[in-house]
Amino acid sequence: MPVLPKAIIIGLIVMLIILGTLIKYFKCYNLISGYNTASREEKAAIDIVAVSKVVGNLLYVIALIMLVAFAFGLYGNNMGLIVTMLLLLPTITVGLIIVGKRSRVKVEAGDKKVVYYIPVIFLLVITVMVGSMLFIGSREPKIVIDNNYITVQRMYSTKIAREEVLSVELRETMPKVLNKENGFDLGNILRGRFKLEGFGSTMIYVHKDKSPFIFIKTQNSVVIINSRNKDMTEELYNKLRSELANKNK
Repeated sequence: MPVLPKAIIIGLIVMLIILGTLIKYFKCYNLISGYNTASREEKAAIDIVAVSKVVGNLLYVIALIMLVAFAFGLYGNNMGLIVTMLLLLPTITVGLIIVGKRSRVKVEAGDKKVVYYIPVIFLLVITVMVGSMLFIGSREPKIVIDNNYITVQRMYSTKIAREEVLSVELRETMPKVLNKENGFDLGNILRGRFKLEGFGSTMIYVHKDKSPFIFIKTQNSVVIINSRNKDMTEELYNKLRSELANKNK
C-alpha cells in the first residue's frame, strides 16, 4: 500500500500555510472554492473579507495540527499522533460552520430559494487522507506464523516460506539505511523495501532507534523486524525460534 513520503507531507503543510496567507493577506479570494464560480450578485452578498479571515485562520490551524501530528509520528509517539489527528475533525467542522454562516447567500429563483455555501471540503479530504496514512504507517506490523509461512501483515506485507528460513538472529544494531526503494519512511519508523549497507535491497519493519532487531535470513534475502518495545521484540524472537525448532524436529 503506497504512502506519502515525508517530503510530500511537509509539502502539504507548507501548501496550506501559503494558501492561508494568500487568501487572508493578499486577497486571493478566488482560491476559496465556490467563490470563484459565484455570480456577481452572489459575491456582492458575501462578506468576503470576513470569510477570507476565517478560511485563512482555518488553514493555519490545520497546518499546525498536521505539523504536530507529523512530529509525534516522527518520534514514534502513536498516541500523540492519533489524538492530534482526531482534533482535525472538530476543527474543520467548526471552521465549516463559521464559513457557512459568513458565506450564506440566498437568491430568489421564482418560488424557490437557492442557498449557496462556500465549501472547504477539500481540506477535510486532505487531512483525513494524510492522517490515515500516518496512522496506518506508524502501526506495529502483525506477524502471523502458520505451518507454511511467516507473514508480516499491514503495510507492505511480505510472506516468508518457513522451509526457506536458514536462521533467525537477534542483533543490537541494524545496517545503515542508504535509501528507500518502495516503503514508508517516517523518521525512525520504516516499513517496506529499503537499500541497506552491506545487504542491498531488504524488507524491513523497524523502529531504527529501538534495539534489538530480528534478522530472518532466507536462501535469497533477509527480513528485519522489531517492535518499539524491547520485550515484545524478544518475545517475537523466542516465538520464531521455537516455531522453527519445532519444524525441524
